[in-house]
Amino acid sequence: MAAIEGQKETLAPETRAVLDANLKTIDDALVAAREYAEQHGAVLIHPFDHADVVAGTYAFGAIAAALVQRHGTQTGQHIDVSMLESMLSLTLNEVQWSQFDVASPSRPMFGPVETADGYVMLAIASEKTFQSLVRVSGHPEWISDPRFAKYADRRDNWKDLMDGVETWSRTLSTGNCLAALNRCGVPASAYRTVAEALSDPQIAHRGALAEVEDGGGSFKVMNLPFRMSGASVTAGKRVATLGEHTVTVLREIGLSEQEIAGFAGRPATAERR
Repeated sequence: MAAIEGQKETLAPETRAVLDANLKTIDDALVAAREYAEQHGAVLIHPFDHADVVAGTYAFGAIAAALVQRHGTQTGQHIDVSMLESMLSLTLNEVQWSQFDVASPSRPMFGPVETADGYVMLAIASEKTFQSLVRVSGHPEWISDPRFAKYADRRDNWKDLMDGVETWSRTLSTGNCLAALNRCGVPASAYRTVAEALSDPQIAHRGALAEVEDGGGSFKVMNLPFRMSGASVTAGKRVATLGEHTVTVLREIGLSEQEIAGFAGRPATAERR
């Protein structure tokens, strides 16, 4: 059995206060990112459903691990997944920074970089990619520039570095900018809408979308992002209606017709299917 905890109304007052404070920390980071994006003409949508997805993913992994353990021990167990802890696990650097006196960089380390017709995202996470970036942007002298030569100084002057890179990137289309970055081994991708991402040839190549249907008609959904050599992980063709299988599941777990009737709030004379 697995439970995902996320409703702060069920917690003790002192716990609710901690939850509010931690969620405010995450929200403050999102607000800062949004303000930066708006200043640069971009749009950042508040990811309200991230906690649901992340906590569900952790629950999936925990259930799989528990099943493997049960295979050896013949004993099941209860799994408790915290939405708060799941969200905080995404703030790896921030968790460390919160414990020490660390100044924030003058500009987000992995923020969008403007091009002539959009934005690109850069991942400058090594000395090699830093040097490749400054070379492709036309400033190889920055490798020895006192502002950027050492990582600590580079981080303190990150705004100067990225502003200089944008002087170059703004002269190129997103496609040409990515081509230049890729040629030099700088990890980068376009800042795309969901519709643009779904049109990526890789999506079709991997069969990432499946067509399903419900009472309202047919539509496409994402398949699981992994493939298995011995099993299909594609979405089912039909989406069940709300409560369609409730009685069936309750019977399968051993409830009597009287118990099912009480659970479902309907007469005990419910017909068997």
